[in-house]
Amino acid sequence: RAILEECGFEDANGKLVKDGKPLRLEFINSTGGGARKNNALLAKDNWQKLGVDVDYREYEWNVYIQQYVMALKFDICVLGWSGGIDFDSRQLWHTDAWPTKGGLNLAAYSNPKADKLMDDILKVYDYDRQVTMSHEIFRESAADFPYVFLYSPLATSVMDNRIVWRKAVGKDAAGNTLFENRPINHEFVKNARAN
Repeated sequence: RAILEECGFEDANGKLVKDGKPLRLEFINSTGGGARKNNALLAKDNWQKLGVDVDYREYEWNVYIQQYVMALKFDICVLGWSGGIDFDSRQLWHTDAWPTKGGLNLAAYSNPKADKLMDDILKVYDYDRQVTMSHEIFRESAADFPYVFLYSPLATSVMDNRIVWRKAVGKDAAGNTLFENRPINHEFVKNARAN
C-alpha cells in the first residue's frame, strides 16, 4: 500500500484513488477449482484489503484463452507453464511472440535488451555460456516483472527401459530408411539439463 501511495494513490473511504479514479484490476481466470483458483481468490482478497477494486471473473477454458488471454483483454490472469531443457525462451518473453503476432507472450512483454539476448543465445553452443546468457535473460525480464511465478511443483518421471530413441542412420540398397534404436540412457539424454 505504501508503494501505491508513493505512486500517487490516496485512500478514499478504504479505496485507493488517483486523479479521482479508483485503482481497478480486471482479473480473469478459467473455471474450475484447484491451486489456480485458490491462488486467484487469495490474491483478489489481499488486493481488496489494500483498497484495490478487483473485477474477478471466471470463464470456460476455450472462452478464457481465445477471447480474453490471447486477445490480451485483462490486467491480470492466472496460468501455468511447464519448462523444458531448451534455452529458447522467445515464445514467452520476446516482443515478436505477442499473441497478436501468433506467440505466447501473454504478458505482452517487450524489452529490446532481453529480445537481443534471446536472439543471441540461439547462436551459442557452449553450455556454460548458454547458462550465463539464460541468467542474463531472466535478470532482465525479472527486473521488469511481467509475471509472478508462484511455485514450481516437484515431479518424478519414470520410464520403462524398453522405450528407446529411434534414429535414422541411413538407407539400404533399396532406398529404405535404416533406423538404430538407442537406449533411453544414451549420452544425449543422460546429459540433458534443464535451463
